[in-house]
Amino acid sequence: AGIQAHAGHIGNLAGFTHPTQVAILATAGIGYGLFNVLGLIAALSIFFMSYVRVIYDMHKRGVTVSEEDRIAVMEEIKNKEYKTTSGKAFFPFLVLLIGFICGLPIFLVGLVSALVVMILAHKDMKSAEQTMMQGVGLIATPLVATIGFLFMSTVIKQIGLVDTISTFASPMLSFSPVIVMFCVAFVTGFMTQSYAASVAVLVPFLQVVLGTGADPFAAAFAAASGASLIQYFLTGGPVAALATVIPVVPGSNLKQANLFQRPSILFGCLVALIITILLMIF
Repeated sequence: AGIQAHAGHIGNLAGFTHPTQVAILATAGIGYGLFNVLGLIAALSIFFMSYVRVIYDMHKRGVTVSEEDRIAVMEEIKNKEYKTTSGKAFFPFLVLLIGFICGLPIFLVGLVSALVVMILAHKDMKSAEQTMMQGVGLIATPLVATIGFLFMSTVIKQIGLVDTISTFASPMLSFSPVIVMFCVAFVTGFMTQSYAASVAVLVPFLQVVLGTGADPFAAAFAAASGASLIQYFLTGGPVAALATVIPVVPGSNLKQANLFQRPSILFGCLVALIITILLMIF
């Protein structure tokens, strides 16, 4: 469950839709592309570390998977009948992705993708609408939580936390504003446990960092990676990621899965910091 929930890191740092990421890129005046590639590298490093740790744990406990077991699993996968093909499953997502890349309005892109799903599923408009409403019901809890996070971000802004952080960090800005940006993003993401709530600190402080003449791309990556990866450290994702995986993975529990995630998340943050430093050098 912990490893599967790492997909949330990819969705946030290498994705296209998170509002905080959109705000960071817009503030820095940069676009998607290399930014997403580097974000994917940092996110995949978390998967890699979890894989290494799982293999080490298996060797430590003497757990082995025989060739017969592997063959049996592969045969089970091959013999399993799927209701849809990979092409059908990914095509609506490709429509969504291409629409974003072309800069089309989000409402229009979402509507077209929904119609494509309806056509591929061979559903009439009435049953498709019912399915859509069921989906809306599933996102009700995350939606309410997101509203709470946005309220939290407003409170952070109004109480002057950004100004306080800027005051304390100002002596270090002359040393390395981009590294300071990463540290501020890291602490903010850790404290709020929300990439969305972090925007109240990230965007204003990013503007301060950009005012020092720092490289916009490096500063934006520092802001995004610092907050988006560490946000899952304490909870595994209060409304998404691990919280949505646990119910569908038999025998898993949120506390143990989150404890397993933490070393890998820290490793991913280290990789993101290294990428940030390399961006400053080159």
